[in-house]
Amino acid sequence: MSEVLVKDEKQALQRIKNLGGIGAILTCLNFIPYSGILLLIAGFVFLIVAFYQASQLSQDKRIFHRYITAVAIGWIGLFALAILGVILFLPFMRHSANFDNSAIIRVAVFLLFWLGVMITGAYFQAQSYKLMAENFGVVYFKWAGNLLLWGAVTAILLVGFVLIFLSVIFLIIAFFSLPDKMPPEQNSQAIIKESDKGGQGQ
Repeated sequence: MSEVLVKDEKQALQRIKNLGGIGAILTCLNFIPYSGILLLIAGFVFLIVAFYQASQLSQDKRIFHRYITAVAIGWIGLFALAILGVILFLPFMRHSANFDNSAIIRVAVFLLFWLGVMITGAYFQAQSYKLMAENFGVVYFKWAGNLLLWGAVTAILLVGFVLIFLSVIFLIIAFFSLPDKMPPEQNSQAIIKESDKGGQGQ
């Protein structure tokens, strides 16, 4: 590989590292009053660009396709949940209905739909993270994906939100742990397999 190509690759990896790391940090700041939602959107934009550039550099388009699918499911699901919430609960608000069996069913439908959206989006996101780990040899991406998926599955128990937060922390670590050059495919695969063995041995 020529010196120019090596330099371009290093710069591309540095961009992905900065965009992804900063983007993941911004998504943690959505609790800030007034500006939180803007920081969340900016974080997702940074992450989308980072995953797109990572897919281009690695020549594995699945990285970006899986991630953008997860983002689309998340945002479309959010609007669908809002509409479903209005349809299910507006009659109770208008008539001050008692919390009877019908209300319990409506709450159950809402929670199941919400959980389905979370798990589906987390699945595609975790797949994107796994591909990042395989292509760049950074096992933290895979750990972030596993935590995210288990967090979505257990979100109904609230403990899932702790796992989701931890997945974002590992995602930040993963981006800032990206190497300065693309690892050979066999080396990156060996790193992932070694981490799997270590996890099974514990």
